[in-house]
Amino acid sequence: MQLHSFYSFTIDEHPDKSACYDWIRNNWHDLGQYSVDEALDSLKGFAEQFNTNLDYSISIVPDRGEYITTEIDDIAVSELSGVRLFKYLTNNYDLDQLLSGNCPFTGMVYDESLLDEIRDFMKKPDSRTFQDLLNDCTHKLLSALHADGEYIYSDEGLHDLCEANEYQFTESGEFI
Repeated sequence: MQLHSFYSFTIDEHPDKSACYDWIRNNWHDLGQYSVDEALDSLKGFAEQFNTNLDYSISIVPDRGEYITTEIDDIAVSELSGVRLFKYLTNNYDLDQLLSGNCPFTGMVYDESLLDEIRDFMKKPDSRTFQDLLNDCTHKLLSALHADGEYIYSDEGLHDLCEANEYQFTESGEFI
């Protein structure tokens, strides 16, 4: 009985890297799940910090009917804007801690994505209501998550993943 031998290649050695990338994209559909989980943890910490009701459906891939709804129970607070909102935030939150850049909800970078809009608002208050500001924060989170997804599934992202883990592939590009 004759055994068939085959060569295996790391991504840097492989003669057709695109075949490897295509195989991964077609077979590993959860590469970005850790990013979604981290974003959700940050989102839940954000909602708890600002005492909002939270409803969501998110994905690392855009245009899948995603949404994030944060709703402030107190209508008067939700409608604050400009200098009044600035003063409300200053008087009701430890902004030095919250906006310090230390990822206050989970220790993950998505915390900062959520807080960027508040940081900008505190530098220059504008006419957005508190509810609008929170919506802008969650929109920024989705944008950051989608940008991560684009990288993760890009040739560059897949190359980095394969290289870091020393993955091996057959000549046809299948993962071993």
